[in-house]
Amino acid sequence: MMRNTFLRLSFLVSIALLSACSRPDFNLVEGGVVRLSDNQDKWVIINYWAEWCKPCLDEVPELNEFYAQVDGKLLFYSISYDKDSNEALAEQKKKYGMEYPIIATDPAPRINIPRPNALPANYLIAPDGKTYGPILGPQDAQSMVALFEKHQREWMAAR
Repeated sequence: MMRNTFLRLSFLVSIALLSACSRPDFNLVEGGVVRLSDNQDKWVIINYWAEWCKPCLDEVPELNEFYAQVDGKLLFYSISYDKDSNEALAEQKKKYGMEYPIIATDPAPRINIPRPNALPANYLIAPDGKTYGPILGPQDAQSMVALFEKHQREWMAAR
């Protein structure tokens, strides 16, 4: 009995570790697929926003600047808090001048992060899957760079 319980626990822990280490793929509103599994050594930032959230829309120019600064150093994706169609999201992206990619489906259940309770919200995900956030409230390009660099230093120091 004890051995069976131990084996079941070992199996569940192994599955949890494999799930935490795997990086799923996502479809983009713009077309194409994000293959996080091809970028295991990169940091990922997920920005949650909504069209009805004025602070979310106000931070778009800053997020565009941030995205231009970090492109290639980390992966940055945005996701609508609402469950809008790809067509609606594509229209919103164009309307608000979002220059960064938007994920078509909510990644939270697949990458083990909770949906935020407030917007705008950002999550930083380290290469090993460790998640920081949610970082709530509007950000500017400088604060986003500072947050990334701070958590990257802490993560490196802990390794």
